[in-house]
Parts: sequence; structure tokens; C-alpha cells
Amino acid sequence: MAAEKRLMVVVDGTTAMGPYWKSILSDYLEKIIRNISGQPSANQDASAGAAVYLGLVQYNSHGLDNTGSLTRPSPWTRNVDGFLEGLSALHFSGGGGPNEAAIAGGLAEALVMFPKPTPTGTGTETETDQVQDHNARERHCILVAASNPVLFRTAVQIPIISNGQFSSGTQTRWTLADAQDVAKLYAECSVSLSVISPKQFPKLREIYNAGRNYPESEGTVSSFKNVKYPHFPVLISNKFSEARAALDHSHPVIKTEYNVFLSSS
Repeated sequence: MAAEKRLMVVVDGTTAMGPYWKSILSDYLEKIIRNISGQPSANQDASAGAAVYLGLVQYNSHGLDNTGSLTRPSPWTRNVDGFLEGLSALHFSGGGGPNEAAIAGGLAEALVMFPKPTPTGTGTETETDQVQDHNARERHCILVAASNPVLFRTAVQIPIISNGQFSSGTQTRWTLADAQDVAKLYAECSVSLSVISPKQFPKLREIYNAGRNYPESEGTVSSFKNVKYPHFPVLISNKFSEARAALDHSHPVIKTEYNVFLSSS
């Protein structure tokens, strides 16, 4: 059986994203999603290979003008065209002013949604073997943000992580964390984290750096710049080969390099 792959898209649901969403979806996300799914165009069957699951979390603002949950998760699906249709129909509201968009909550919700190992209690494999096998599967996340992520700690729900891996079962715990804290958990449990934004927010690059799951010695990272949107920071994890290939093959794209310095905090 082919190895399973999962891609979670975490999207800023505030009005700040609205003017840019159509361009981000068509010029970046659709290319990446179709490439990882082996389905290069609409109404075309996916090629044989890994079972690919797609998920979505949309987050909003901590502002008082927003009601209800700050995050809205959607169930996993293997329907590429249906998933893209859902992305194209997203609604953006709220946010603005000094209020921070709930990036930490969105990233935490995505981690909770990734399936955790469930030991069967049968066979010759130990529970540790089953957990390690489960955690070896590819897991990727793309954060699409248009609001300035002012980093302050809020209560978020996160999965149980032990020795750098998702623990078995569905238990979670609450903790105080900002978006950078949550991004470090992505690095800890080997979920690749990429960032796409229509705006140059230094804090988004710090979140991306915190989520890097490879050594600091690998200090050069590719930033993909579409010539139509040269100001869009597009930071793709070195561990997400399908996304990098999709943007490498898109025309026209300029790939630049910059040095990464991880925060010591």
C-alpha cells in the first residue's frame, strides 16, 4: 500500500485576506494541491501513488467584533476538485485594527486534526513501532496569512507530543502559546510548515523559521516569487518537495535565496 500523505491549509479568515485570496488560490495553492495529489488538471483522475488527504482550518481575529469559534476546521477529504471548490468559496470577515488574527489557534487546530497513531494491540509490532511507523508518514501544512501576527500568548488546544512524535490516541491538552510557540511543535513532530502571504510581515518569517524541521546549519532557504506578485513572501519548507516542484515548474517564477537565523527563544 502506498504511503499516506496529508496536506493541511490554514487560512486567515479576516477581511485582510479577501482582496488577495483569488490570486493566492490560483497561482500558488491550486498548483501545490494538484501536484501533491497527482492530479495536474481539473476533472482528471489522480495518478497511482500515495493516498493524499487534504484538510482546511480557517481562523479569524481575537477582536470583540467576532463571535463564535476563532477557528473553523473542515474534515479531511481526498476529493481534489471538491476541496478546491470549497477553498474558492471561502468567506472573509472581521479582523482589522490592533486585534491579532488567531494564527496560534489555527496552527494548533491543524495539529490536533492530524490523525494520531492508534495501536491495534495485535500482531508482532510493539506500540512504539506502530507510533514510529505512523509518524513517518508525510505531513505538511501551509499557513496563508494576511494579518500581522502580533505574538502574544493565548490558550490553545494542542495534541500530546512525546519524544518528538505524536502520542497515540486522541487526547489533547490546553496551554498558553503564541504562533511561534505552536510552530516549534511542527518542527518537533516533523510536520513541514510553509508560509504564503500577500504582505511583508517580519513576524511571519519568524513563525516560518520556528517551524523549520531541519538543522540551522542548513541556513539557506528558497523564497519563491511570482513575477506577477513580487512582494508576496512565499516560504516553502525544504521538506515539502511537491510544493517546491509545483512552484519551480510554474511560469514565470523567480526563486531567490536568503539566510535564516533561528531565534534562540
